[in-house]
Amino acid sequence: MANATHPPLIKASRALLIALVWALFSVSHTCLAQSAGSLTLGDIRITISAADAGITIFKGTIPVVSQPAPLQIEVVDDAGNASWKTGNYDVVRNSNTGLECQGSIISARGSRFRFRDHYQISRGAFVINRSVTVEAKSPNETGFSSRFALPAVGVLKTTDCDFLAPGVWYGQNEHAPATAIAGHMEDRAILIREDRLASPMLVVRRRDTGLTVELLRLDGNADTIAKEDGLNRLISPDFKFGSLGVLNTGSLAPLFQYPGTEGERTYVYGPSKEGGRFARRSHPITPGFRQDVTLSLRVYQSVTYPDAVKTSQRYAYSLLSPQAPSANIQAAYKASMELMAAYCKRYNGAIGLPFAVRIPNGEAYDTSCQMGFVGDALPAAALLLRHSSETKSTEVRHNATDLVDYWVKNSKTSSGVLKTWYDIQPDGSVTWRTYPQFLRVASDGVTGVLHAWSILKSKGENHPEWLKFCTDWADWLLKNQNAEGSWYRSWKLDGTPEDRSTDTTIQPISLLVELGMVTGEPRWKLAAIKAGQACLRTVHNLHAYIGGTPDNPNTADKEACILTASAFLSLYDQERDPRWLEAAAQAANFAETWAYLRNIALPASDPENLYPAGRSTVGVSLIALGHSGADNFMAATPFLWYRLYIATGDEHYRSFATLVQNACLQMLDLDGSLKYAHRGLLTEALTLAPLRGHGVKSWLPWLSVTVLEPLVGLQDNLGTMDISEVSKMNLEKQKQQMNAYARAHGLEKAGSPQ
Repeated sequence: MANATHPPLIKASRALLIALVWALFSVSHTCLAQSAGSLTLGDIRITISAADAGITIFKGTIPVVSQPAPLQIEVVDDAGNASWKTGNYDVVRNSNTGLECQGSIISARGSRFRFRDHYQISRGAFVINRSVTVEAKSPNETGFSSRFALPAVGVLKTTDCDFLAPGVWYGQNEHAPATAIAGHMEDRAILIREDRLASPMLVVRRRDTGLTVELLRLDGNADTIAKEDGLNRLISPDFKFGSLGVLNTGSLAPLFQYPGTEGERTYVYGPSKEGGRFARRSHPITPGFRQDVTLSLRVYQSVTYPDAVKTSQRYAYSLLSPQAPSANIQAAYKASMELMAAYCKRYNGAIGLPFAVRIPNGEAYDTSCQMGFVGDALPAAALLLRHSSETKSTEVRHNATDLVDYWVKNSKTSSGVLKTWYDIQPDGSVTWRTYPQFLRVASDGVTGVLHAWSILKSKGENHPEWLKFCTDWADWLLKNQNAEGSWYRSWKLDGTPEDRSTDTTIQPISLLVELGMVTGEPRWKLAAIKAGQACLRTVHNLHAYIGGTPDNPNTADKEACILTASAFLSLYDQERDPRWLEAAAQAANFAETWAYLRNIALPASDPENLYPAGRSTVGVSLIALGHSGADNFMAATPFLWYRLYIATGDEHYRSFATLVQNACLQMLDLDGSLKYAHRGLLTEALTLAPLRGHGVKSWLPWLSVTVLEPLVGLQDNLGTMDISEVSKMNLEKQKQQMNAYARAHGLEKAGSPQ
């Protein structure tokens, strides 16, 4: 009856229904047509689908990564209980610049999070710009974090791969202490805060195929709150740091988590052998709150693990583009020399250079004296003898000469082993510690005596007993060199080995090379070559840079990398064998991974922060595996790296040398604004991870020696301390001057002055 009564209305209803059906079909068809997309870079292709596939990464036609759930949210309720929920994109569409992907996660109690991910190709990488917005909050939920993870196709475990997490994870971390993060490959989760990493990067290389996945955070300043600490979950909108790592649950998944939860091992509250320790961090579930992160992803083929380290570190260097303000090089030289001159004197009547000086008041609270390593008394004395000639200071020359004399006359034992540390008592008497002779400490000390002898000989003052002290200890080295060329790490004073590991064999090589230059006797050079050949096998081939710091366990560390680069380059100076240059360059490449390539902001409100306010932390470098202590030892590298640049023609070494020369002078009080007792003072060590900026409120002599030695090397051999000025010189002239340095290292001959 109605049809007969209202035919126009029926026709209109039918037309509306047809239009609605067609519109729904069109929308469905449009979404279906735009529900997948892909990006291709070389032989690597990323496909993203809003269907079940999610993200798949292909190398050629072979899938190597499969992530059906790219959206991952951890939600924390009011009771502190946490759970993860995952999902896929509901929209994938092409844009002018790449792929736009969106999707939502709704928690079990109703909090809603919207993901907007943009994928594009930029600077030879896939770049992911991710934003996660809180759209709705459940009354019973309080915190959240997000994760971007890329599981491998098929079964893949940590033991199938080598890793690089700069300053924390090398290879399988075979040379890490048991308490170290990433020290146990069986852990199901290895998450590392990015402020604990020298670069916010993780590299995973398959041992079987060489396929390498690199994940690098590009944005952000890794901010945190003042005195952020503790294993309990903390929730703050001010956490800007993330964490990088892997899930090791069958299909190994490199990941970035935001903000930066750390575990299942952490250095929060100190390192521990105990697993299952997490320091959990979350953002608040506040409607409108948004996370923003930019990641770089590369998948490439590397021939060897050292190739992957070099390739990824150089790429991070280019993208992060670390900068440092120009430093007053001459002021740093003057302040550092004046500082050491002020403290090299008599204490209770006994000559010494104090082991530790308090900052900021300059009190010499530990007047013990160590020949090398952190005490560096003898390298400091050599520098002061050079300085005394510049300033015509008889007092400085007298004190430095007395210091060398005292060590030469009193440190040798009947076994040939050197005593390396003494204490000055209140009555002026000296007592020697039973501290073992570490190769590092003795090599530093004897090298200081050799340089002191050469400096005075060049001024017409010969101390043959100083040179004999050096050759006597070198004879001891030859006598105790193992058949394959190695030496033990440390010795008791009675001449028996204490630590029979041979990982530090590299350390006396430069000294032996220089003794050969000075004396012309081949036995030093032959012993150095024999040791170098052993180190090619055990250090270079295994990329095992271990034991550079005697106050750490025999673990991988930055100083071992730098000492190795120096030793192999010294051998190259003598032999011109490309094997030595290749080994020196590889060690230098590993050394660079320990240096922070971006500024880590330190909370200004924390009175315990030791780092100068408002100055960049670029160039501060992590010390060793097993903790997050950092220091200024990268200041030792500018002259060494410049020599590598001249020898290899690789511009990167010049760039890095220029960077660290300026960056590593930021900790000095050159402008007087820090109100230190001396402008050359700087803190011995601190951390840029929690508790950020806390550390050792002391100056030790190595700090100034490390600043000064490369400046002297540049001045004496290239005519200026400033690398930016050296770079303006004719390159052929630079090569000629470096070739002259390679022949003699600027040292006098034992016969007559050059």
